[in-house]
Amino acid sequence: MRLLDVFVTVVAFLPTSFAALPTQAEGFASSTTGGKGGQVMRPKNKQELANYLKDDTARIIYLERTFDFKGSEEGHCQVRQGWTESPSGGLKQEHIGVGSKGVIKGKGLRLANGVKNVIIQNIHITDLNPSLVWGGDAITLDGTDNIWIDHCTTSLIGRQHIVLGTGASGRVSITNNKIDGVSPWSASCNTYHYWAILFLGKSDLITFKGNYMYHVSGRAPKVSGNTLLHVVNNYFHDVFDHAFEIEENGQVLAEGNAFQNVKNPLKTGTKGRLFTVPTAGSAGSCKASLGRACQMNAFGSSGAFPGDDTGFLGSFKGKIIASAASAQSAKNAMTKAGFGLA
Repeated sequence: MRLLDVFVTVVAFLPTSFAALPTQAEGFASSTTGGKGGQVMRPKNKQELANYLKDDTARIIYLERTFDFKGSEEGHCQVRQGWTESPSGGLKQEHIGVGSKGVIKGKGLRLANGVKNVIIQNIHITDLNPSLVWGGDAITLDGTDNIWIDHCTTSLIGRQHIVLGTGASGRVSITNNKIDGVSPWSASCNTYHYWAILFLGKSDLITFKGNYMYHVSGRAPKVSGNTLLHVVNNYFHDVFDHAFEIEENGQVLAEGNAFQNVKNPLKTGTKGRLFTVPTAGSAGSCKASLGRACQMNAFGSSGAFPGDDTGFLGSFKGKIIASAASAQSAKNAMTKAGFGLA
Protein backbone atom coordinates (compact mmCIF):
# COMPACT_ATOMS: atom_id res chain seq x y z
CA MET A 1 0.00 0.00 0.00
CA ARG A 2 1.49 3.34 -0.98
CA LEU A 3 0.78 6.35 1.20
CA LEU A 4 2.22 9.79 1.82
CA ASP A 5 1.97 10.70 5.48
CA VAL A 6 0.49 14.18 5.72
CA PHE A 7 1.05 16.85 8.33
CA VAL A 8 -0.14 19.81 6.27
CA THR A 9 -3.37 21.29 4.97
CA VAL A 10 -4.60 22.00 1.51
CA VAL A 11 -6.66 25.19 1.49
CA ALA A 12 -6.81 28.71 3.02
CA PHE A 13 -5.48 31.94 1.40
CA LEU A 14 -6.76 31.24 -2.08
CA PRO A 15 -5.46 33.11 -5.13
CA THR A 16 -7.96 35.20 -7.05
CA SER A 17 -8.45 32.39 -9.58
CA PHE A 18 -9.71 30.16 -6.76
CA ALA A 19 -12.41 32.55 -5.61
CA ALA A 20 -15.06 29.94 -6.43
CA LEU A 21 -13.68 27.49 -3.87
CA PRO A 22 -15.10 27.65 -0.35
CA THR A 23 -12.84 29.01 2.37
CA GLN A 24 -14.61 27.45 5.36
CA ALA A 25 -15.85 23.94 5.90
CA GLU A 26 -19.49 23.24 6.59
CA GLY A 27 -20.55 21.02 9.43
CA PHE A 28 -18.53 19.28 12.09
CA ALA A 29 -15.07 20.44 10.93
CA SER A 30 -16.09 24.08 10.41
CA SER A 31 -13.38 25.32 12.79
CA THR A 32 -10.59 23.92 10.60
CA THR A 33 -8.21 26.68 9.47
CA GLY A 34 -5.40 24.67 7.91
CA GLY A 35 -2.15 26.46 7.11
CA LYS A 36 -3.52 29.98 7.36
CA GLY A 37 -0.63 32.33 8.06
CA GLY A 38 1.97 29.65 7.39
CA GLN A 39 4.69 29.28 4.78
CA VAL A 40 3.54 29.13 1.15
CA MET A 41 5.30 26.33 -0.72
CA ARG A 42 5.16 25.24 -4.36
CA PRO A 43 6.93 21.88 -4.69
CA LYS A 44 8.68 21.31 -8.00
CA ASN A 45 9.00 17.53 -7.75
CA LYS A 46 7.74 14.55 -5.78
CA GLN A 47 10.69 14.59 -3.38
CA GLU A 48 9.94 18.16 -2.33
CA LEU A 49 6.25 17.34 -1.93
CA ALA A 50 6.98 14.32 0.26
CA ASN A 51 9.33 16.36 2.45
CA TYR A 52 6.84 19.19 2.93
CA LEU A 53 4.24 16.70 4.13
CA LYS A 54 6.38 15.15 6.84
CA ASP A 55 7.05 17.81 9.47
CA ASP A 56 5.05 20.00 11.83
CA THR A 57 5.61 23.35 10.11
CA ALA A 58 2.43 25.28 9.30
CA ARG A 59 2.26 25.47 5.52
CA ILE A 60 0.06 26.14 2.53
CA ILE A 61 1.20 23.85 -0.28
CA TYR A 62 0.12 24.64 -3.83
CA LEU A 63 0.24 21.69 -6.23
CA GLU A 64 0.87 23.06 -9.71
CA ARG A 65 1.78 19.89 -11.59
CA THR A 66 1.40 16.11 -11.66
CA PHE A 67 3.42 14.25 -9.03
CA ASP A 68 3.91 10.70 -10.29
CA PHE A 69 5.02 8.21 -7.63
CA LYS A 70 4.27 5.08 -9.66
CA GLY A 71 7.04 2.54 -9.34
CA SER A 72 9.05 4.78 -7.02
CA GLU A 73 9.04 2.68 -3.85
CA GLU A 74 7.30 0.05 -1.80
CA GLY A 75 5.43 0.72 1.40
CA HIS A 76 4.77 4.17 2.82
CA CYS A 77 6.81 6.87 4.54
CA GLN A 78 7.37 6.02 8.19
CA VAL A 79 6.84 8.94 10.54
CA ARG A 80 8.33 9.23 14.01
CA GLN A 81 5.89 10.10 16.79
CA GLY A 82 7.49 13.49 17.46
CA TRP A 83 6.37 14.82 14.08
CA THR A 84 2.77 14.62 15.17
CA GLU A 85 3.25 16.65 18.32
CA SER A 86 3.33 20.41 17.75
CA PRO A 87 3.59 22.94 20.59
CA SER A 88 0.14 24.27 19.73
CA GLY A 89 -1.39 20.82 20.12
CA GLY A 90 -2.00 20.30 16.43
CA LEU A 91 -0.57 20.75 12.96
CA LYS A 92 -1.72 23.44 10.58
CA GLN A 93 -1.14 22.80 6.92
CA GLU A 94 -3.02 23.10 3.63
CA HIS A 95 -2.68 21.44 0.23
CA ILE A 96 -4.28 23.24 -2.69
CA GLY A 97 -4.31 22.08 -6.28
CA VAL A 98 -3.91 24.93 -8.76
CA GLY A 99 -6.67 24.81 -11.36
CA SER A 100 -6.65 21.31 -12.84
CA LYS A 101 -2.91 20.82 -12.32
CA GLY A 102 -2.77 19.33 -8.83
CA VAL A 103 -2.56 15.58 -9.48
CA ILE A 104 -0.96 12.83 -7.39
CA LYS A 105 -0.43 9.47 -9.09
CA GLY A 106 0.56 6.21 -7.46
CA LYS A 107 0.26 7.29 -3.82
CA GLY A 108 -2.47 8.16 -1.37
CA LEU A 109 -2.48 10.67 1.47
CA ARG A 110 -2.43 9.45 5.07
CA LEU A 111 -3.23 11.60 8.10
CA ALA A 112 -2.65 9.76 11.37
CA ASN A 113 -1.28 9.67 14.92
CA GLY A 114 -2.54 12.97 16.24
CA VAL A 115 -2.58 15.10 13.09
CA LYS A 116 -5.01 18.01 13.42
CA ASN A 117 -6.28 21.01 11.48
CA VAL A 118 -5.59 19.89 7.91
CA ILE A 119 -7.29 20.93 4.68
CA ILE A 120 -6.98 19.00 1.41
CA GLN A 121 -8.59 20.87 -1.47
CA ASN A 122 -8.80 20.73 -5.26
CA ILE A 123 -6.50 17.79 -5.96
CA HIS A 124 -6.86 14.57 -7.94
CA ILE A 125 -5.52 11.29 -6.56
CA THR A 126 -5.43 8.59 -9.22
CA ASP A 127 -3.75 5.50 -10.66
CA LEU A 128 -3.08 3.96 -7.24
CA ASN A 129 -2.44 0.30 -8.06
CA PRO A 130 -5.96 -0.10 -9.49
CA SER A 131 -5.26 -3.59 -10.83
CA LEU A 132 -4.18 -5.00 -7.44
CA VAL A 133 -6.35 -6.38 -4.65
CA TRP A 134 -5.99 -4.04 -1.65
CA GLY A 135 -3.68 -1.90 -3.77
CA GLY A 136 -3.98 1.22 -1.62
CA ASP A 137 -6.34 3.89 -0.30
CA ALA A 138 -6.59 7.39 -1.73
CA ILE A 139 -7.16 9.30 1.53
CA THR A 140 -6.75 7.74 4.99
CA LEU A 141 -7.55 9.29 8.38
CA ASP A 142 -6.63 7.47 11.60
CA GLY A 143 -6.18 9.36 14.85
CA THR A 144 -6.97 12.91 13.69
CA ASP A 145 -9.24 15.88 14.36
CA ASN A 146 -10.53 18.85 12.38
CA ILE A 147 -9.94 17.58 8.85
CA TRP A 148 -11.56 19.10 5.76
CA ILE A 149 -11.48 17.33 2.38
CA ASP A 150 -13.03 19.49 -0.33
CA HIS A 151 -13.34 19.56 -4.14
CA CYS A 152 -11.08 16.56 -4.66
CA THR A 153 -11.41 13.73 -7.18
CA THR A 154 -10.35 10.14 -6.63
CA SER A 155 -10.19 7.62 -9.48
CA LEU A 156 -8.57 4.29 -10.36
CA ILE A 157 -7.92 3.36 -6.73
CA GLY A 158 -6.82 -0.11 -5.60
CA ARG A 159 -8.92 -0.22 -2.44
CA GLN A 160 -10.84 2.52 -0.57
CA HIS A 161 -11.26 5.98 -2.04
CA ILE A 162 -11.65 7.42 1.48
CA VAL A 163 -11.18 5.51 4.73
CA LEU A 164 -11.51 6.69 8.35
CA GLY A 165 -10.37 4.50 11.23
CA THR A 166 -9.84 2.38 13.11
CA GLY A 167 -8.62 5.08 15.47
CA ALA A 168 -10.77 8.13 16.12
CA SER A 169 -10.78 10.59 13.22
CA GLY A 170 -12.61 13.26 15.21
CA ARG A 171 -14.42 16.06 13.41
CA VAL A 172 -14.34 15.65 9.64
CA SER A 173 -16.05 17.46 6.78
CA ILE A 174 -15.98 15.79 3.36
CA THR A 175 -17.54 18.16 0.83
CA ASN A 176 -17.92 18.59 -2.92
CA ASN A 177 -15.75 15.63 -3.91
CA LYS A 178 -16.09 13.26 -6.84
CA ILE A 179 -15.67 9.55 -6.18
CA ASP A 180 -15.16 8.11 -9.66
CA GLY A 181 -15.64 4.35 -9.51
CA VAL A 182 -15.06 3.51 -13.17
CA SER A 183 -12.37 0.82 -13.32
CA PRO A 184 -11.43 -1.88 -15.84
CA TRP A 185 -10.10 -3.88 -12.85
CA SER A 186 -13.23 -3.96 -10.68
CA ALA A 187 -13.72 -6.83 -8.21
CA SER A 188 -16.78 -8.08 -10.09
CA CYS A 189 -15.28 -7.55 -13.54
CA ASN A 190 -18.07 -5.15 -14.45
CA THR A 191 -16.18 -1.79 -14.33
CA TYR A 192 -17.88 -0.81 -11.01
CA HIS A 193 -15.52 -0.17 -8.08
CA TYR A 194 -16.62 -1.86 -4.86
CA TRP A 195 -14.57 -0.50 -1.94
CA ALA A 196 -15.65 3.11 -2.14
CA ILE A 197 -15.78 4.70 1.33
CA LEU A 198 -15.22 3.22 4.79
CA PHE A 199 -16.13 5.11 7.97
CA LEU A 200 -15.16 3.01 11.00
CA GLY A 201 -13.38 5.44 13.31
CA LYS A 202 -14.24 5.56 17.00
CA SER A 203 -17.07 8.05 17.71
CA ASP A 204 -16.24 10.13 14.63
CA LEU A 205 -18.34 13.15 13.67
CA ILE A 206 -18.56 13.28 9.88
CA THR A 207 -20.28 15.76 7.60
CA PHE A 208 -20.65 14.33 4.08
CA LYS A 209 -22.12 16.99 1.81
CA GLY A 210 -22.31 17.84 -1.88
CA ASN A 211 -20.34 14.82 -3.07
CA TYR A 212 -20.81 12.91 -6.33
CA MET A 213 -20.68 9.14 -5.93
CA TYR A 214 -20.45 7.65 -9.40
CA HIS A 215 -20.28 4.14 -10.86
CA VAL A 216 -19.61 2.17 -7.67
CA SER A 217 -21.08 -1.12 -6.49
CA GLY A 218 -20.88 -1.04 -2.70
CA ARG A 219 -19.63 0.49 0.54
CA ALA A 220 -20.68 3.93 -0.57
CA PRO A 221 -20.30 4.38 2.35
CA LYS A 222 -19.91 1.61 4.92
CA VAL A 223 -20.43 2.99 8.45
CA SER A 224 -19.53 1.55 11.86
CA GLY A 225 -17.47 2.41 14.94
CA ASN A 226 -20.15 4.50 16.68
CA THR A 227 -19.78 7.09 13.90
CA LEU A 228 -22.29 9.95 13.73
CA LEU A 229 -22.69 10.69 10.03
CA HIS A 230 -24.63 13.55 8.44
CA VAL A 231 -25.19 12.80 4.75
CA VAL A 232 -26.70 15.80 2.99
CA ASN A 233 -27.23 16.95 -0.61
CA ASN A 234 -25.08 14.25 -2.23
CA TYR A 235 -25.73 12.69 -5.63
CA PHE A 236 -25.54 8.89 -5.74
CA HIS A 237 -25.49 7.94 -9.41
CA ASP A 238 -25.21 4.59 -11.16
CA VAL A 239 -24.64 2.28 -8.19
CA PHE A 240 -24.64 -1.34 -9.34
CA ASP A 241 -25.48 -2.99 -6.01
CA HIS A 242 -25.74 -0.97 -2.79
CA ALA A 243 -24.81 2.45 -1.45
CA PHE A 244 -25.12 2.48 2.36
CA GLU A 245 -23.96 -0.37 4.57
CA ILE A 246 -24.47 0.48 8.25
CA GLU A 247 -23.07 -1.77 10.94
CA GLU A 248 -24.14 -1.91 14.57
CA ASN A 249 -23.48 1.41 16.40
CA GLY A 250 -23.32 3.39 13.17
CA GLN A 251 -25.68 6.41 13.22
CA VAL A 252 -26.70 8.05 9.95
CA LEU A 253 -28.94 10.99 9.12
CA ALA A 254 -29.45 11.12 5.36
CA GLU A 255 -31.36 14.12 4.01
CA GLY A 256 -31.70 16.01 0.76
CA ASN A 257 -29.80 13.43 -1.28
CA ALA A 258 -30.59 12.31 -4.82
CA PHE A 259 -30.38 8.65 -5.88
CA GLN A 260 -30.38 7.89 -9.60
CA ASN A 261 -30.06 4.32 -10.88
CA VAL A 262 -29.07 3.02 -7.44
CA LYS A 263 -30.13 -0.61 -7.17
CA ASN A 264 -30.14 -0.68 -3.35
CA PRO A 265 -29.64 2.61 -1.51
CA LEU A 266 -29.36 0.49 1.64
CA LYS A 267 -27.77 -2.94 1.92
CA THR A 268 -30.07 -5.62 3.26
CA GLY A 269 -29.42 -6.60 6.87
CA THR A 270 -28.34 -3.18 8.13
CA LYS A 271 -27.93 -3.20 11.92
CA GLY A 272 -27.17 0.46 12.63
CA ARG A 273 -29.41 3.47 13.18
CA LEU A 274 -30.75 5.39 10.21
CA PHE A 275 -33.16 8.24 9.59
CA THR A 276 -33.95 8.99 5.95
CA VAL A 277 -36.86 11.43 6.35
CA PRO A 278 -39.22 8.84 4.82
CA THR A 279 -42.29 11.10 4.72
CA ALA A 280 -43.01 14.82 4.59
CA GLY A 281 -44.61 14.52 7.99
CA SER A 282 -41.41 13.14 9.52
CA ALA A 283 -39.26 16.10 8.42
CA GLY A 284 -40.13 18.00 11.59
CA SER A 285 -38.50 15.31 13.70
CA CYS A 286 -35.18 17.09 13.19
CA LYS A 287 -36.21 20.46 14.61
CA ALA A 288 -35.45 19.77 18.26
CA SER A 289 -31.87 18.66 17.53
CA LEU A 290 -30.90 20.46 14.31
CA GLY A 291 -32.95 23.61 14.77
CA ARG A 292 -34.71 23.06 11.46
CA ALA A 293 -36.75 20.53 9.55
CA CYS A 294 -34.92 17.93 7.48
CA GLN A 295 -35.13 17.57 3.70
CA MET A 296 -36.57 14.49 2.03
CA ASN A 297 -34.43 12.42 -0.33
CA ALA A 298 -35.30 11.93 -4.01
CA PHE A 299 -35.17 8.76 -6.11
CA GLY A 300 -35.07 7.90 -9.79
CA SER A 301 -34.99 4.28 -10.97
CA SER A 302 -33.70 3.30 -7.53
CA GLY A 303 -34.63 0.95 -4.72
CA ALA A 304 -36.11 1.78 -1.33
CA PHE A 305 -34.25 3.65 1.39
CA PRO A 306 -36.12 2.86 4.61
CA GLY A 307 -35.07 4.51 7.84
CA ASP A 308 -37.40 5.91 10.50
CA ASP A 309 -35.18 5.78 13.60
CA THR A 310 -35.20 9.24 15.22
CA GLY A 311 -33.93 8.11 18.59
CA PHE A 312 -30.32 9.12 17.92
CA LEU A 313 -30.99 12.60 16.51
CA GLY A 314 -30.31 14.11 19.91
CA SER A 315 -26.62 13.41 19.24
CA PHE A 316 -26.65 16.35 16.80
CA LYS A 317 -27.88 18.83 19.38
CA GLY A 318 -25.42 21.60 20.21
CA LYS A 319 -23.10 20.72 17.33
CA ILE A 320 -22.39 22.74 14.18
CA ILE A 321 -24.63 21.23 11.52
CA ALA A 322 -24.42 21.70 7.75
CA SER A 323 -27.31 23.40 6.01
CA ALA A 324 -29.57 21.40 3.70
CA ALA A 325 -31.21 22.29 0.40
CA SER A 326 -33.74 20.25 -1.54
CA ALA A 327 -32.82 16.88 -2.99
CA GLN A 328 -33.24 18.25 -6.50
CA SER A 329 -30.29 20.58 -5.93
CA ALA A 330 -28.11 17.59 -5.01
CA LYS A 331 -27.83 16.66 -8.69
CA ASN A 332 -25.69 19.76 -9.18
CA ALA A 333 -22.83 17.76 -7.69
CA MET A 334 -22.45 16.00 -11.05
CA THR A 335 -21.00 19.21 -12.52
CA LYS A 336 -19.81 21.07 -9.42
CA ALA A 337 -18.03 18.40 -7.37
CA GLY A 338 -14.43 17.33 -7.83
CA PHE A 339 -11.17 19.07 -8.63
CA GLY A 340 -10.26 21.51 -11.38
CA LEU A 341 -13.60 23.29 -11.42
CA ALA A 342 -12.54 26.60 -9.86
